[in-house]
Amino acid sequence: MKMKTGPFYQPSLYSAQMMIGGLAVLVWAAVLGGQYGFGLSPCQLCLYQRWPWAVVFGLAILVAIWRQNPSVLAVCGGLMAVTLLVGAGIAGYHHGVEQHWWRSAVECSTGLPAARDFESFKAAMLNRPVVACDKIPWSFAGLSMASYNFILSLICAAGLAGVVIEKTGLVKLADR
Repeated sequence: MKMKTGPFYQPSLYSAQMMIGGLAVLVWAAVLGGQYGFGLSPCQLCLYQRWPWAVVFGLAILVAIWRQNPSVLAVCGGLMAVTLLVGAGIAGYHHGVEQHWWRSAVECSTGLPAARDFESFKAAMLNRPVVACDKIPWSFAGLSMASYNFILSLICAAGLAGVVIEKTGLVKLADR
């Protein structure tokens, strides 16, 4: 299959977006595997960190569907980079909470339990585990999952932004 080319389309931009979309799937598999396979209950900040990866995956689906439209590639690439930067911000904030550099602005628990009546709701509230955002449930080489997410999100955001800028000609426009 011959791919369409144009002034903004480069196969490497599409490839970069697909790789990061695949990475989003791996990140979700890792966090869900940790949660359900190894019993690592997420705190509220952990849950917030998952959403940027879901948005990135959704954008990768749009790119896959409209891969021959250079405007979609450029816009989705930029949105992916910004979303990953937001994700890095959330993860960096969570890392700061874990290191006790600052206190969390959100209540650190896993949300309200589902219940059919008041008594079952009350029992669920009293028996639910409270997951503290400043406790590190798992670490490797001295880094927590939030730390790794910060690093990964920042590298992916910078790399994708660089590819988008280079392949869409924004560098040439800035030189004028």
